[in-house]
Amino acid sequence: MIRWGWRPIPLFLLLLLAVVEGACDVVSEWPDAANTGQKLATIAQAAYVVAAAAGLAGIAARRTWARPVLWIWAGFTTVTALLAAMFWGEAGLFAGLAGAAACAALCVGVIALALSRPRRERAGDAS
Repeated sequence: MIRWGWRPIPLFLLLLLAVVEGACDVVSEWPDAANTGQKLATIAQAAYVVAAAAGLAGIAARRTWARPVLWIWAGFTTVTALLAAMFWGEAGLFAGLAGAAACAALCVGVIALALSRPRRERAGDAS
């Protein structure tokens, strides 16, 4: 078990939103998925919903295994951004890659900020 303090709270709320919104979208989009790309995008979205739910559980329980799960969530979220832009939004490859890169940067920034340890903890000072 680890001590995280307040920093994971925004990440926890973001993951909660991802679970709720993502699950609703998967349920409503799957019947409308007309081609393989749209189905892959919806499957990737379902995967990030599962990873976000697991990350929520890990953060709530303060478990160290939550960290790799959060990186898995970031990966599935990035893949979903790429596939959704290309197959649901009919954007080109470069637009999809740009959206995926922006999504990846946002995920990395949020996770790094939420899971970083305060300076005094890094230095070993318990006071």
